[in-house]
Amino acid sequence: MAAVYDEIVRSQARMTVASFLVIFLVLVPTYRSVMAAALLVVPLALANLIVNAYMSARGIGLDLNTLPVIGVGVGFGIDYGIYILSRVAEATRGGASLEAATHDALRHAGGPSPSPRSTMTAGMLCFTATALRFVGEMAALLALWMVSSAATALVVLPALLW
Repeated sequence: MAAVYDEIVRSQARMTVASFLVIFLVLVPTYRSVMAAALLVVPLALANLIVNAYMSARGIGLDLNTLPVIGVGVGFGIDYGIYILSRVAEATRGGASLEAATHDALRHAGGPSPSPRSTMTAGMLCFTATALRFVGEMAALLALWMVSSAATALVVLPALLW
């Protein structure tokens, strides 16, 4: 087990790059655009930076227990950007200007999408009050992933699109 933990620590950067590369490679054919994939990965990378800073500040290390939580967080992280970019792409294909399409996407992202995200975040935060330290920390970590990924997608992605 000690060797496994040592390897996880040594290869943390490589694993992060690999996970982002996989996401990028899935997004390229999905949107038929390298630029669209890059636009989606940038907000995700910023959310990842926020979460890594939180983990460092709290002394939460990357290990066999936290690795699956990080994986789930990355999955949560990309969905908001995909939702916004898909709305923009749909509206621009329909003839809307990029500015109008982005405003429309953000207006709609402010409707149905935050409700499930807020519900999930609130549910996660309920687990932070548990006496089980690991469960509480991982719940806070997932809640932070959801909030930071939503914030970066809502602020950074439109700025990059314009």
